[in-house]
Amino acid sequence: MIPTNSMDRPRRDDGFTLIELIVVTALLVIMAGVVTSMANRGTEAQEFVRRSTKTTNKTQSIVAKIRDDVASSVRLMYDDSEGVSYLKGCDLTKFPPIATTRLPVIKTTGGFGKDTVGNEFTGNCVAFVKQERTDAFDVSDSFSAAKIHRADIYRIYLYYIHRHSSTHHKKDSDLDLVRWRSVSLVDWKQCETLSNEERKRLFVHLYEGTNPDEPDHPFAPARLVWEQGLSFPSAIRIIESDGATSTPPSGFLIPEGKQRVKSSMLRNVGLGVAPNSAGPTKGIGRFAVVDVDWPNGFEVQVAGPASARQVMMHFSLVSNRGMKINNYVDLAAVAETRDL
Repeated sequence: MIPTNSMDRPRRDDGFTLIELIVVTALLVIMAGVVTSMANRGTEAQEFVRRSTKTTNKTQSIVAKIRDDVASSVRLMYDDSEGVSYLKGCDLTKFPPIATTRLPVIKTTGGFGKDTVGNEFTGNCVAFVKQERTDAFDVSDSFSAAKIHRADIYRIYLYYIHRHSSTHHKKDSDLDLVRWRSVSLVDWKQCETLSNEERKRLFVHLYEGTNPDEPDHPFAPARLVWEQGLSFPSAIRIIESDGATSTPPSGFLIPEGKQRVKSSMLRNVGLGVAPNSAGPTKGIGRFAVVDVDWPNGFEVQVAGPASARQVMMHFSLVSNRGMKINNYVDLAAVAETRDL
């Protein structure tokens, strides 16, 4: 018998039931969620790799600049009475260093290695002197034969950790690496053999920054005289406008000189010095014995004789972009130089 009533047709002809629709919809939503989650994770992974590469490239560029600076130094400063006097005698008020700032202790024998309690050599600051130029000037009077005198001009450089009062994002590091450069310093030992009048003529020229060979391109004024081998402030004399010199007043600090580069090495490029909380897996305490706010992600060791100094600088830096997962870079560089 052939059915003619719709009630006698198979149930499948009526389509899906409500329960089946709910189940299918739920499965589709779950599958869509899984696919979206996998896509997001893939995007995050690609972004993490991109940021890691960018952070590494930035770090390598900064480290290369610091290494070149240190390699061209003519005198390094250490954690002794002379070095500490200059660290305290430089005007660092614009970017004050953290309280635990310390220069390295020189290792005349042996190489770089991990410190032990009571046998510590690592610092978290590097200070050195670079020669800026050699000045040549005729110190004779107008009635005598020319007498060209040459004097070396130096500047003091420091790289140290500074803590900012605030950060752009909560998870960012508040530690920055600062490059500080002093005003020009005149080598006293190259000037003490001159007569008083010759020295005054030379110092007036240096005070004003004149350039007899190219008057339209004056030099930076040099208004401090520096005697190598002495501690601050005994090593410094102030050049007056008439060429005379005077001792620094009480509380005098060596001023910061103008720089073509920004003092902040990291913050302006989205980086920061990794704090101690980053832990040993990010390179913290690779050489120093970790203590309260010491050493953080910048460690310095100096080894070797004066004729062949080696300066090892270990950097643990972090990207400051407020991301869920921060990018860290653990990198070391060695600069070879001499102590004159």
